[in-house]
Amino acid sequence: MTKSIGRPGANAVPFWVRIMLAKADAGPQGEPMMTVGTLGLQIFGLRELDYAPVLFPPLSIMTQAYSVAEYLLRSGKRLDDGETIGVEGQTKFAISFQDAGQFVSSPVAHLTMSRGE
Repeated sequence: MTKSIGRPGANAVPFWVRIMLAKADAGPQGEPMMTVGTLGLQIFGLRELDYAPVLFPPLSIMTQAYSVAEYLLRSGKRLDDGETIGVEGQTKFAISFQDAGQFVSSPVAHLTMSRGE
């Protein structure tokens, strides 16, 4: 992984953004729920990501957060309150702005899995 540092197309997330995972309260039928947040996007003028608890396996939700963080860093795009983000035909997440998240006390883009996905 370190061989790509400084080269075009190198992935920046592992070096600049921490992806944090935490166990959340159990789901409606006692199923295990996970939540994820980021630390490091604020340095680049972006809101940290803060995911509502989901039933996804830990690797899946971490990969989703990692992908969104990478997309934001590469594109410079800013998320907007009320929009959704995700890949066509796959799970999408609704975005709402909050003053603080579960992992950070600064403003976050809170992502909640969209209904019907």
